[in-house]
Order: sequence, then C-alpha cells, then structure tokens
Amino acid sequence: MDQGKNAEIEYSLDKDDFTIDNKGIIYSNKRLDADINNTYVLTVRATDRGDPPLTGTATVRIYTENKNDEPPKFSQDVYTPNVDENAGPNTLVTTVVASDKDGDNIYFGFVGGGTVSGMFQIEERTGELFVI
Repeated sequence: MDQGKNAEIEYSLDKDDFTIDNKGIIYSNKRLDADINNTYVLTVRATDRGDPPLTGTATVRIYTENKNDEPPKFSQDVYTPNVDENAGPNTLVTTVVASDKDGDNIYFGFVGGGTVSGMFQIEERTGELFVI
C-alpha cells in the first residue's frame, strides 16, 4: 500500500450531475427522476499526489428505479353520461379513461373503495361502468 503523498488520492468526475468527495463517495447534485433518465454513466478518475502523479479511471453506471410519483390523470374532469331509466343489468353506461405518466397499471374503483356503488359497477381494469 502506498504511503505519504502517493497515498493521497484526488477524485474527479466527467459529469456535472454528480460530485465526488475526497473519500470517493459519489453524490447527486439534482433530484434523479427515472421518468426522464434511468441510467447515468460516469467516468471516475483517481489521481495520486506522487511524483510523477499516477491516474486510474473506472466507469460507474447508476441505475435509477422508477417510483410511483405521478398521480393518474383522467381524460375528463367530469363524466356526464346518459342512461335510459329502463336500462337492464350489464348495460354499459360509459368508460372512464385515465393514464399514468409513470406507466403503472391503473385500477378503477369508487371513492370509499370497491367496484360496486348503488346500481353501478366499474370494471377495475378497463374503467367500463355498467348498470347492475
């Protein structure tokens, strides 16, 4: 193991999104968002203080995990379907449509929980609303 100046190492990175301290610990300078970028590739350079100074490099790949940080968005704020008062069971009333920027699966239900409310049932995977 090196001693003296040869054992003193200075680290540097090739990306501004991250910094590295004198122990070689890498820190993010910004909030990472997997929806924008899920992989960062950095080149770390370590240089000792010997005479002459010696340098080594390593590639570091940082993978960010997608988190459910975006709420689902409905295609409409209000749905106002009309249904005949004599509509029988299994009559399709409307289809509620929503999307999730995170790409997560959406499950539909009524406020308070469940897929049945009064005279209506919503299909949790498709958003189809039926008379029951």
